[in-house]
Formats: sequence, structure tokens, C-alpha cells
Amino acid sequence: MSEQDPFSLLGFPARPALDTDTVRERFRQLSDTLHPDRAGGDATRFAALNAACSALTDPVARLRALALLSGAGTANAKRPVPPGFADLFLQAGDLSRRLDDFTRRKTAASSALGRALLADEEMEITESAREFLDQLAAKRSELDAALSHADARWETDRTELAPQLPELADAFAYLARWVGEIQERLLCLTLIPDSAP
Repeated sequence: MSEQDPFSLLGFPARPALDTDTVRERFRQLSDTLHPDRAGGDATRFAALNAACSALTDPVARLRALALLSGAGTANAKRPVPPGFADLFLQAGDLSRRLDDFTRRKTAASSALGRALLADEEMEITESAREFLDQLAAKRSELDAALSHADARWETDRTELAPQLPELADAFAYLARWVGEIQERLLCLTLIPDSAP
């Protein structure tokens, strides 16, 4: 049971896709007696199980762990933006800058009239952000399908598929980062009061 092999630690076959509910249930079963707050608990083993559960329920961490186990990647290798993601990368950067700029201007507006004059622009930029999030959700669906396809072929085409795992992990990571960044910026925008105190 190695900390670097979350699959064996939780007793799952090393493969690209796992049912996250099943992983969490296995974690609960295995960690029940190990919880540090219980008599006879083992904080070190509990932490290792917790880390394994986190890795196997996150497609990025799971794919990176599988790539390492398959000899197809290193934990922190620098790779270019995955194919088909360059345009999304540019869109995410542009939208982030626009949201940041607008948030600064809305925050700086010192009167209700000043903020009211920004209302149309706020609706437009908010709609752009929601459309981009929809685009990212569609891309996530494509990645989920690619992951399912790789998982279905894993037993017979492991040698061919293993080198593709780091790129697939990177694609999931980029999407998660962009979704988080845009959602955070939208939240910051909505937290600005519509009228000055």
C-alpha cells in the first residue's frame, strides 16, 4: 500500500475512470476504524486514505496518478496547453481581464447614478461570462466522454492510452481552473453593493 498508489490503497483497479460515489463509500468503510478521534485510530493511515480518496475522486489527480503508475508521466511536468484549448485559454484571459476591469470601475463608482450607468455593461459582461461557462461545461462533457472512452479501452489498449493520460489530466485541470476563476470573478461582481454606503 503505497501513498503514491491511491488505487491499491483503496483497493481499486488502476484505470482512468472510477465511480466517485463508490470511491467515497470505500473510503468511509476503510477509514471508519482509523479516524484519529476513535479509540485505536491511526492518524497517519487515515490521512493516507483521505489523500487517496481525494485523488481518486478528482479526474486530474486520478489521471496523473495513473500516468505515474503506467510510466507515462511525471507529477509536475511542464506541458503546452492541450490541443484545442488555445482559443479557450485566450478567451479565459480576455474575459478575466474584462471582469476585473469592470469590477474596479463598479467599485470606484461613488454614486448610485454612476453605478446605474454601468448596469447595461454589467448585464453584457455577466452574460458573456455565463456563455463562456456554458462553453466550458460543453468542453467538460467532451472530456468526460473521452475519459469514458479511454476507460472502456483501458484493458486492451493500455500501452497506447497511457501516454495520453497527462494531456487529458491537463485538459481537466485547465477547465477546472477557468471555471473557478470566472465564477469567483462573477461572485465578486455580485457582492459589490448597487448603491454607495
